[in-house]
Amino acid sequence: AIDNTSHLCLGSQEKNLYAISEITNYQNQRDGCLTTFGVEMDPAGLQQVQRTSSAGPGPAYVSLDRTGRFLLLANYVTGNVVVYPILSDGLLGAPTANVMHVGKSVDPQRQEGPHPHAIVASPDNRFVLVPDLGIDRIVAYRFDAQTGQLEKAADLDVKLPPGSGPRHFVFSPDGKYAYCSLELTSEVVAFRCRNGRLVSSGIQSTLPDGFRGASTNAEVRMSPDGKHIYVSNRGHDSIAVFAAGEGDGKLKLVETVGTAGKTPRNFGMSPDGKWIVVANQDSHSLVAFRRNSDTGKLQMVGAPMECPSPALICFAASK
Repeated sequence: AIDNTSHLCLGSQEKNLYAISEITNYQNQRDGCLTTFGVEMDPAGLQQVQRTSSAGPGPAYVSLDRTGRFLLLANYVTGNVVVYPILSDGLLGAPTANVMHVGKSVDPQRQEGPHPHAIVASPDNRFVLVPDLGIDRIVAYRFDAQTGQLEKAADLDVKLPPGSGPRHFVFSPDGKYAYCSLELTSEVVAFRCRNGRLVSSGIQSTLPDGFRGASTNAEVRMSPDGKHIYVSNRGHDSIAVFAAGEGDGKLKLVETVGTAGKTPRNFGMSPDGKWIVVANQDSHSLVAFRRNSDTGKLQMVGAPMECPSPALICFAASK
């Protein structure tokens, strides 16, 4: 029972779970909150062990660096990114980095200032990439995995089309490609990756031809085998399935599948790549799909399960 949690990540060896609270008034300060839980073998055995400030209001995303020794956090409302060391007991130490973004873009309601919406370490752990919805840019940092410090790498930043609103970001398993959801225009952009530099392979719509309603996209995930990309559409209420081209990473639409609910803010893929569970936030339901590993297509399994305002699905590896 914590306030307005919207993003989670498991710690190294899955002994701890880190959850943000998307609030703006933690301990009477203009901050959000970050809660650490101990994870027991019992599925119901979450135990709160620490609460700390997110060093800015409205946190939106948490992830680990590739060593599992640092927690990376993006504060959407205030526009800064923060790095925390993870101590030997899984608790968080004082931040090792806290960097503010600057700028704005063309949408006066959504892009009046910086709004970092994700923070992801590169597969080689040398860089940290931050899609910033408010400034239409993927902001790049060089990352020191010994000290947890961030150094701006403006030469590696990626400028995206005005009003596109980059949201979430994922690397391919081999690190050669990356993909970013563009929330405001309901698109996904594919990149080739070389030494921290992202080179676009093209942008694709995540909506079917002819759709004219209001919709924004949200989560982007890649299958563990690197064959397929999945993006959720909120408004059209669907998952767009793409095949990732070998050699260039370009995307080809396979199908668009309804989620049997409203506003799929997030979905998770099982570690073996066989299952996807969708969080339909506004219809208060979870829906399971079986994934065909050859075609990437999804088949709904069973009936929706009631769940109040689900915002994120985080799979744990089987024990």
